[in-house]
Amino acid sequence: MNTINAKTELYVLIGDPVEHSLSPVIHNSAFATLGMNAVYLAVQVRKERLKEAVDSTRALGVKGMNVTMPHKTEIIKHLDGLASAAEEIGAVNTVVNRNGKLIGHNTDAEGALAAIKNKVKTLRDKKAVVLGSGGAARAVCWGLAKEGCQIVMLARNVRKAKEVARNTEAEKLTADNLSNFIPKSDLLCNCTPIGMHRDETPVPKNLLRRELVVFDSVYKVGGTKLIADANSVGCTTVGGEEMLVNQAIASLGLWTMKQPDRDILLSIVREELGMQASCENIFLIGFMGSGKSSVGRALARKLKMGFVDTDSEIERMAGKRIKEIFAENCEETFRQLEMDAVHLASRRENCIIAVGGGAVLNHLNIQRMRSSGRIVLLRASPETIIKRLEGEEDRPLLLGLTNNQRLERINELLKIREPLCQSAKDIEVDTDKGSTEEIASRIVEALGVVV
Repeated sequence: MNTINAKTELYVLIGDPVEHSLSPVIHNSAFATLGMNAVYLAVQVRKERLKEAVDSTRALGVKGMNVTMPHKTEIIKHLDGLASAAEEIGAVNTVVNRNGKLIGHNTDAEGALAAIKNKVKTLRDKKAVVLGSGGAARAVCWGLAKEGCQIVMLARNVRKAKEVARNTEAEKLTADNLSNFIPKSDLLCNCTPIGMHRDETPVPKNLLRRELVVFDSVYKVGGTKLIADANSVGCTTVGGEEMLVNQAIASLGLWTMKQPDRDILLSIVREELGMQASCENIFLIGFMGSGKSSVGRALARKLKMGFVDTDSEIERMAGKRIKEIFAENCEETFRQLEMDAVHLASRRENCIIAVGGGAVLNHLNIQRMRSSGRIVLLRASPETIIKRLEGEEDRPLLLGLTNNQRLERINELLKIREPLCQSAKDIEVDTDKGSTEEIASRIVEALGVVV
């Protein structure tokens, strides 16, 4: 489509939030490849204005609508009818306007199942754990039940989850204690919004194992923490972008009776995510001697990104070595310079940034790192740290100490800093063993980055 005119057909996505959505990219690309005079827009709609939004689609002659969180179940009461799948699932993600009558459909189940079955030969008799009880979870449970899966749904709202499980003929469920079910399951499906933010995951990494297939309905730049953790363990993973493309194609078929090329749309989505990710920084945190600077340079070479060492930036700004700043001023002066250096580094794009070991002591540093990239914790044992720092005399916090005193001091500092690092990190990589190149490769794998 070259221009928008009076004959342009209008399609919309409604939800809250919608700014992260790639649906406009997918559908407008599909319209272009199919030669359609149509446009697709994302519109933020608050819960209290849902009825107004639905009524507006009638008044404006909107041809079709996608529905995302949190409206997939609530919208049903404002529609004129439901297709059988949407009625059974109890959730709507697609609305078709047929001469002023709005009919609700559900293509989430079709989209999710197609993505999962692309990686799994058969789902019959497989044990699945589904997280969530909203519209996406309802659809996935319904689809898995049709495939003959044994399903346990885990959700915060136990009553709502049990209602969904009964409707989809799934097994009875519990809302907590993930460790009771995931080790016994073949498939894990995250259908909650947890993961939209880079430091969140619904499942602890230690519950994941190589044999598990992990599906995450959430998609974002660089992949979710759940997918990154699953990839690092060796699980088979299915990202939310695959479900998104599949359900979009199904929606477009309902609206137009046309079918775009799936592979083209999937490549467009991944390219878009890659373009967004290309501006994102990767911050390396961890104790002194964990390898932040050496691994950071290797990682920058591998990913063809810039490299920044905030300690070097502090020395450049102060015009003196760090040990001189400590000796001539005080640690408080250094920490202020460190905060300035992290602030400046966080304003950069597409860089590997090695951050001083004590930067996590300031919550503002963590906030700035999170706002512009992902945080990788490089972890080394105290014994490894002692060995790596042997002979170095430019570490102010260890200056003048014997090896035994150094070990004691390192353990004291780790006791304070380790909880802060664990809270700040997106992923963690052990650096006790392996060359800098091997450690950099493990980071790339854990981040799920394609080199």
